[in-house]
Amino acid sequence: MSIHPGLPKLVATDLDGTLVRSDDTVSAYTHEVLARVKAAGIPLVGATGRGPRLIDTCREFIPEADFLVLAQGARVVDLTDPSGPATLRGVTVDGAVILGLLEALEAIVGPLSVMVEAGDEPGAPLWGEAHPAWRYPDALERRARHEALAGPVIKAFAHSHRYDPDELVAIARTLIPADGVTVTQAGLGYIEICPPGVTKATGLAVVADSLGVDPRSV
Repeated sequence: MSIHPGLPKLVATDLDGTLVRSDDTVSAYTHEVLARVKAAGIPLVGATGRGPRLIDTCREFIPEADFLVLAQGARVVDLTDPSGPATLRGVTVDGAVILGLLEALEAIVGPLSVMVEAGDEPGAPLWGEAHPAWRYPDALERRARHEALAGPVIKAFAHSHRYDPDELVAIARTLIPADGVTVTQAGLGYIEICPPGVTKATGLAVVADSLGVDPRSV
């Protein structure tokens, strides 16, 4: 289906806090709008910090999506492939890099509660230490930090009872080069430590490139 010249070549939406409401639902009106976008032949992208372990949940939120940008951009998935979701981008970060950053960070801010996202299959558990601040109903497998970060991972989450996320992000960014990791907020008082150069914008650029779309047309 061709797209009318006056319409965008690609439409992207964030999920949490934009499409998905605070009660983890998406309104009927929103689904109607997304259905009209799809009917117009415009590719639709859902972008989220949620990792590939939550892809089924994301697809429930936005079943109209043609692509998903997951894990802040570390994983980009094409949902239009008849054989099943196809990975357009899948990057990880060396756990040793994150371990070094956490050690340097704890030397300044004190003990951190850490969870690691390494498994990319749907429903894969997080690894690490439970903390009351993490209220999501995720499966958690208790592992020592050095074990959880022994290989490549998708990202890690860290929480401090003394510093807020803005402060933690600011301090962390002074401790490691920008090409080492990307640090951002994760919600619930946590920060995320992701692969270098990973953002939702870079993930969206992967989708645009796969479609031959100028990012200015998004």
